Amino acid sequence: MPKKIRTLARRHLINHEFIKIETNEKSKVNIKQEVLFCSKDLQFKNLVEVIYTSKPSKAIIFCNLRDTVDEVYQGIKKLKISVCKLHGGMDQKERLAAINDYKNDIYSILVATDVAARGIHVDNISHIYNYDLPFELDTYIHRIGRTARIGNEGNAVSILTYSQRFNLDNIIKENNYEISEFNLPARDMIESFKLDYIKQSSKRKIKKVSKAKELNKQILRIRMNAGKDKKIRPGEILGTLLSIDNITTDDVGIISVERTCSYVEIFNNKGNYALAKLENKTLKGKLRKYKVISDS
Repeated sequence: MPKKIRTLARRHLINHEFIKIETNEKSKVNIKQEVLFCSKDLQFKNLVEVIYTSKPSKAIIFCNLRDTVDEVYQGIKKLKISVCKLHGGMDQKERLAAINDYKNDIYSILVATDVAARGIHVDNISHIYNYDLPFELDTYIHRIGRTARIGNEGNAVSILTYSQRFNLDNIIKENNYEISEFNLPARDMIESFKLDYIKQSSKRKIKKVSKAKELNKQILRIRMNAGKDKKIRPGEILGTLLSIDNITTDDVGIISVERTCSYVEIFNNKGNYALAKLENKTLKGKLRKYKVISDS
């Protein structure tokens, strides 16, 4: 729990209690966590060198901002590495295509923001790379938990600027994590790894096996008749959805709040269920009107 929340609780609540849910120790053991600190001007170069050295079969690179996703994606694409991107600035058709292609092994690396990557369930992710540390501790746990699924081993490598060292120290302290230093090999070895990895990356499927229609059926886009004019915030919409039984963060996609309305994507064939439950849920003390939006 963030320190600010704990401070607010102590200041304003009477007889409050903190409840801590134990993490799965086995999954922690199965994930090898490493970090490489560098200057900002070397961060992208070091990220690429880490990729060449670790040779991921399937990976996600997490960034905090859309612009960073775009920059990292473009940089990796120029190196002829199999890569796609995912963030809230893309329209739904683009996001569906990216998810579909990543799941079907058209691309080996996905560069994404945390919100956009919700609802992606892939069991064979070998590596998670953090290009930015997330703003919340729970988000870090959720990120690295995407690897080492169904009994597999996984790897999580953070390529961070020196200014983020303090934040990583807090993550280590809060979770008793063991995060070792990632040591890059000699230059000639990196060049050798580079050739091997690009050859491996070029062997990805060229012909797309499209399941976009099937995937589209699993996602429902809902419009709500309140937006910035009613001081609605994305976190409030997310909180309302999570108050519904059997709806988790993995079921909620992009939340977009506009001037007079808001939009939210529901994954995993739970859209109609969530829609029915929302009709009886209040948001900012009022019942809201919802309807399904279909993409043309």
